[in-house]
Amino acid sequence: QTTHYRFQHTFVLPVEEYRLPSTVQGNLWVDHKGQKLFLVLEGLSYLPEKDYQVWVITRKVANNAGLVKHNDSNAFLYWYSEEPTEIEMIRVSIEPKGGSIYPTGPEAFTIFLKQ
Repeated sequence: QTTHYRFQHTFVLPVEEYRLPSTVQGNLWVDHKGQKLFLVLEGLSYLPEKDYQVWVITRKVANNAGLVKHNDSNAFLYWYSEEPTEIEMIRVSIEPKGGSIYPTGPEAFTIFLKQ
């Protein structure tokens, strides 16, 4: 069983040389145990000197889900966890090239799963 989320976010990229409004839309699928997710983004601006990193946020911690993979103006990410996870939100941050072990860069946007 999988839950599907459709979303759209408009934001100004918090990176000095890219301060243009961006509209990102996408789809997120999360399995019922919170062990797998698939994220597809449209309109995500490519940042040659930075990476977009995805964080799976639970009550206790921000889990590194990895870096989004770009394909023209589309981007995607697949994440799998051995343990069931109660996911509250998905946060996308802008990190140094190669990513970080914990969130250090500015937030691009958040997808709230629990209200």
